[in-house]
Amino acid sequence: RLRKTAAAAMAPASSRAMEYLTLPSRVLARGMVRWIVEVVLPRPREVIAACVAVILLCAAGVHRLELATATDQLWVPQETAVMHNRERVRALFGSQPQWQSVIVTPEGGGSDDDALAASVVDALFALEAKIEQIPGWQDVCYRLRANQPCVRSSVTALWCDYEAFAAEVLASNDPVLRKNAVLARVNGGGDSCSFGPLERLRVLGAPSYDDGSTFESASSESRIVAARSVYGAYLLDMDKGEDAVRDVAEKFEALMKAESTRLASAAGTTNTRVVGNVTMSTSRAPPLTVDFAYSLAFDKEIGRSVTGDIPLVAAAFTLISIATSLSQWFVKKPDVSFATAANWGVFTVALGVATGYGVVIWCGVKFTSLAQIGPFIFLGVGVDDVVVLLEAFRLARETISDGGSVRERFEFVAERAGVSIAITSFTNFLAFALGSMTVIPAVHWFCLYASVTILCDFFIVSSLFVAILALREAADQANGAPKRAFDAAAAETRPLP
Repeated sequence: RLRKTAAAAMAPASSRAMEYLTLPSRVLARGMVRWIVEVVLPRPREVIAACVAVILLCAAGVHRLELATATDQLWVPQETAVMHNRERVRALFGSQPQWQSVIVTPEGGGSDDDALAASVVDALFALEAKIEQIPGWQDVCYRLRANQPCVRSSVTALWCDYEAFAAEVLASNDPVLRKNAVLARVNGGGDSCSFGPLERLRVLGAPSYDDGSTFESASSESRIVAARSVYGAYLLDMDKGEDAVRDVAEKFEALMKAESTRLASAAGTTNTRVVGNVTMSTSRAPPLTVDFAYSLAFDKEIGRSVTGDIPLVAAAFTLISIATSLSQWFVKKPDVSFATAANWGVFTVALGVATGYGVVIWCGVKFTSLAQIGPFIFLGVGVDDVVVLLEAFRLARETISDGGSVRERFEFVAERAGVSIAITSFTNFLAFALGSMTVIPAVHWFCLYASVTILCDFFIVSSLFVAILALREAADQANGAPKRAFDAAAAETRPLP
């Protein structure tokens, strides 16, 4: 001890500094050797059973999966004054209404392209009637007062109800008189029956004016004579239950898809409705294009993208498994061919990713579109560790005298490959752990998924996969494969006489 102390004191300062810098690597090296040689190798079956139990327990956390799709929830720091003030406004005055919108455009060509024709406005009335019949719509639509109708911004709001429209516009059978009755309302400047004055340019698409002006140059004297399309917006009240609003919004989407198909092929049909004791018939010659959108659709599309690429993850693991096994398959050297072991390695990487994601989901971290990218990244990281281990085993068989014993080969692999994958896994974990300190929620959550999954992947590969290799190496030792591999390598490198 005194000699060691004296030698340390006499060593240059740079050497002592290097020893301190390499201390983590040396600790990891000793830890990996002890773990692989003294824990996994003597009892591989027990290690496999324990790993399977841990994987099942952790992966069960997937049932608590919670998607985060709202843009402000993903990219705006939640502890800022802006978000605090928004939440305060929401708590005091309620949530902002969610909009649903429809654009109806006639596609008949020529004069049939006028969206202010009575037949088109009549079709919009019929479409809005179906919207209001959606189950749950009347319960969650936005109203100014409890006894008032649902708020809408639409050209149909110029009439308080369909009966008023029918009496004023459809009473005449002359298409010109019907069109003039619609234009009289559009240019009248009066209030809508929904709320306040109707903003014409918000419900009419590409209007035409009697003086040839555009909507940008039109004056107060300009009168609208036609429009390319008509627009309707309808509001839902989020304070009446987010789940109920989302359910109604999805039913709105389904209805619009069905109506879009129906109205696109409805040219030449006649829309007949009974108003009071009078039967009104409105010829609808042109087919109609129905475009629709709703505010929750953006969040829904993000959610679809999050779950829609799951088959791609499975395909990626399958292709990587094939490629890895082919890279480890040597037809002329069957004793150092590890194609089957490579498949087991990719499988354990998949289990490691499932374990990591399960742990993070158990902890309540939200799943986002960024987290969806993770499996592709962690697949590459994990397979790299697998290949490093297999190459080390191949080198052990070819360099240790007579292929060595199972323990000698595992010591060889632990000292070389084990240390390498331990250091790279630790540095990857550290990088993502530091990244999780960001204030951007989506990046913070992704880095949490990444850091935990990197550790779980390393644990599963260095435990489960190594245990599987231990059973394989014991079987190969019994049939003499390592010695044959050593003899073949020695014959290839023997100098010529």
